[in-house]
Amino acid sequence: MVVDDSPVTLLILKKYLEEEYEVINAQNANDAIQKMKEHKPDLFILDIMMPGMDGFALCEMIKKREKDVFIPIIIISALEDNESKLKGLEAGADEFITKPVNQFELNMRVKTLLKIKDLYDKLNAREKLFKAVFNNINSGITLLDISGNRLEVNNKAVDLLGYSKEDMKTGTGIFSYTVDDEQEGKVFQELASGEINEHVSEQLFSRKDGSQFWVRHSLSSINDNTGTPEMIVSMFTDITETKTAQRHLANYTALLKKLIEAIPMPMYVKDVDGVFIECNERFCKLIGLKREEIIGNKQYSFFDKEAIKKIKKAEMELLKNGGHKEFELQLKDASGKTKAFAFYKETFTTGDDIAGLICIMVDITTKNLLEEQLRKANDILREQAIRDGLTGLYNHKKSLEMLEAEIKRAKRYNNVLSVLMLDIDYFKKVNDQYGHQTGDDVLVIVSEIIQGNIRETDIAGRYGGEEFLIIFPHTNFEEAFNTAKRINKALKEHEFKEGFKLTISGGLSEWQGENAAQLIHKADKLLYKAKNGGRDRIEPAGKT
Repeated sequence: MVVDDSPVTLLILKKYLEEEYEVINAQNANDAIQKMKEHKPDLFILDIMMPGMDGFALCEMIKKREKDVFIPIIIISALEDNESKLKGLEAGADEFITKPVNQFELNMRVKTLLKIKDLYDKLNAREKLFKAVFNNINSGITLLDISGNRLEVNNKAVDLLGYSKEDMKTGTGIFSYTVDDEQEGKVFQELASGEINEHVSEQLFSRKDGSQFWVRHSLSSINDNTGTPEMIVSMFTDITETKTAQRHLANYTALLKKLIEAIPMPMYVKDVDGVFIECNERFCKLIGLKREEIIGNKQYSFFDKEAIKKIKKAEMELLKNGGHKEFELQLKDASGKTKAFAFYKETFTTGDDIAGLICIMVDITTKNLLEEQLRKANDILREQAIRDGLTGLYNHKKSLEMLEAEIKRAKRYNNVLSVLMLDIDYFKKVNDQYGHQTGDDVLVIVSEIIQGNIRETDIAGRYGGEEFLIIFPHTNFEEAFNTAKRINKALKEHEFKEGFKLTISGGLSEWQGENAAQLIHKADKLLYKAKNGGRDRIEPAGKT
């Protein structure tokens, strides 16, 4: 937005800028205030001398109104005295240009300020992300000054300790919920004095209701630019149930070293030739080099060969064509620890030319680990939902579902299908004589014998108790009958460790258009016929 009471000046400035920007003109402060609500400008160019509210007052009003974001303001004036420039800067102006305005100078300053605004906006987004992480991380966190005043408490600390956030922030020290107050006080003083930088312990904490729980407690100091402690970070994680399997909580000193850089995101900037022109402390720590060893160089040696290859390719394409790229890589940090990072790279320009690129690296190691653990847990749950817990065969519900699916497939493709119902003979005697543990062992061994004598394409399930259902896809009566006899023979030849042997009875039926319930019923009737016929036999029923 350009604000000037001179129509000629407005016309000239708009002509200078409109090729690259949407320019909104206003002839006085009131006009500008009205248009601000509708257009929300990213940058203001203000004249000093205007009727009503002058440029200084308007500048100060804009800065106060937009205090939560960075809105760059350029003041232009025919006045060249230092007093006017100083007054403009005191009002919040970011640049001061003297009339007549040079087009090149104006464009360069606008571009520079908009780049700075973009970086500020990204920083604000990172700060919001930090606050979200701060309040959702699975550890209680308290920030204290070196006098012990609590500056901030996250939601998890409130949940773990039972105090309200207001109660905790109005108190002093970390001692109201630690069991060993004296030891904690000594450690705190050592941190506040700079004698130590960090202290980690496992100890009991007390909740507001008096109950206690084990925590892994980390106290870290955050130093100012002179190395003097200015803040203490207290972080504690409930390890009551997992004390023996606790995880090290690392990098929290760096995470909270400066609130403005609280989110651990390594960042670097390169020029169009691929030379490092800027980087943050997180990036220095990641690769194990000092800033002065990085800036002005084209170093890649701190990454492994595969990572270098992908990074070089992405950066060459970006510096040639411009735009944005995102990808993920496994990298080793300076300590040799492998981590997963998401790379976000974007070019910036000077005029119409690409001037370089910005890269932000986000550590996604924990996210990937949690996703993998969740995937494995889901796989286990899915398997448990369809398997019998004792034998490992398909359970009753899954067996019926698979039979229905095979019947549909047989109908669609005109395939043959056979079903075998098996029941262990005199199984109750085993339980009565040897106990239920032996009975369970028998069921497991019978299941193994069944699995060992059928094909991979056949389906075996525990139908219930000592009864088993075997589905033979693409298998006629004769082939299934041979398999059934082989299972029966293998079981009769097996001697259990208690010294007894068992037999099995079965009913075998070939599918002839029945639904699942009808087919099982037919096989079940044949099974009882085998039982009534003396047991230790397979009662067949082929095609009728």
